[in-house]
Amino acid sequence: MLFPISFLGLAEHIEMPGARYPYGPVDIFGLSKFKNFFFYPWGLENHVWVFMVRSSIFTHLDEHSFSITILNEDGVKYANIELNKTTQGSVENITTLDNGYCDISIGPLDDDWQLVMGRFPLVAVKPEKYTIVATHKNETSQIGQIVFLYDKSEPLQAEEIKALETDPYSATHVRAELGCKSCDFKYKIYTSLDRDNGLESEGYNWQYDLPNTVSCNCGKTNHNLVYFKESMHAILRISDLTSSGELNYTRRYSHSYILNIVNMYSNLLKSEKYENPVQKFLENHAVLLSQFHAQKVFIKPNILGKYEADFAILDTNNRLIFIEIERPSIKLFKKDGHPTADLMHAYGQVHDWLLEFSKNKSAIVESLGIKEAQVLKVSGVVIAGLSSNESREHLERHLLKPLYIDIEFMTLDQLGVSLAQLSRELA
Repeated sequence: MLFPISFLGLAEHIEMPGARYPYGPVDIFGLSKFKNFFFYPWGLENHVWVFMVRSSIFTHLDEHSFSITILNEDGVKYANIELNKTTQGSVENITTLDNGYCDISIGPLDDDWQLVMGRFPLVAVKPEKYTIVATHKNETSQIGQIVFLYDKSEPLQAEEIKALETDPYSATHVRAELGCKSCDFKYKIYTSLDRDNGLESEGYNWQYDLPNTVSCNCGKTNHNLVYFKESMHAILRISDLTSSGELNYTRRYSHSYILNIVNMYSNLLKSEKYENPVQKFLENHAVLLSQFHAQKVFIKPNILGKYEADFAILDTNNRLIFIEIERPSIKLFKKDGHPTADLMHAYGQVHDWLLEFSKNKSAIVESLGIKEAQVLKVSGVVIAGLSSNESREHLERHLLKPLYIDIEFMTLDQLGVSLAQLSRELA
């Protein structure tokens, strides 16, 4: 006979419907029995443990409670969840975790099975496999496994760091705090692109200065810090981080800081006629390139000694984008609305780069230090002139009917407008 409890996996997020199922959906995100975390220990309180339970169990929950036990690889109990009815006639109120608070909810699927979802104050101490067993009516059965994995993270390269600067939601530093349940011991850790004297004055230890282990004051808790030393910087690669337990972060940019960059950029475009100052400003304030969703940014990449682009970006969709920057004062369109010779020259440069790439993809990708499999598509962008200097009709027609299907166009001031719009979400 099929055991009445089954483990489905660990989910990152669950959205319950406004209306009860089946009139509204239950959306489960990131459900898996394998979880790969950046480093350990990793707090699991924001994850949801998902089980399927026979509906008939809940009709007799006051007579036959059931428990779920999580065991580590050595067979030692990691957690035990005892579920029983706490309010007569209700199956909504069930308890509890043997070592602390738990949050459990029940979502019916049909007359036979129900979803049971729980958030528990647990911590994955190290990468290992856990076995999950359940007991009901004095019968015990293994109902699943969860495996926590770990891959040592590669160091951040210069092109990745520049890409992080383009992301308005990226973190400037991330902090973690380790402790002991038996004493007041606290050990603070942080990661960032550079040392932070302010955080270190608050007692935080930089990732790259950590010892391999640290022990609490009472000697009951020993923390392995090797995973932090090797890979804590990987968390900086994640856009729009959500705090997890003692893991906290500070965003690189605030709304006011972004607006200040946009204002400086707008003033530069009004006063500057040449390309180089604009190029340098974009290099130093790469967040203006945020709309390209970069995972790597290359400044003045050389294309096999024949050409030099202003920027190349490998975006999060694995598209390699070559960018040509032209001066703010360039005249884009003739009186009849057709592109000027200067604009056509800019397009011609990008077209030459793409043609060279089609002939020598492997060599160009290798020269950039990325793998050929990382590039699924290549395209170009021309960023030139100011929309305020051109006829709106001519500009709109040009944007609606691009000269090349693989080369986009935008004006320099559109970068600032796009960033300003995006920054409102930071306010």
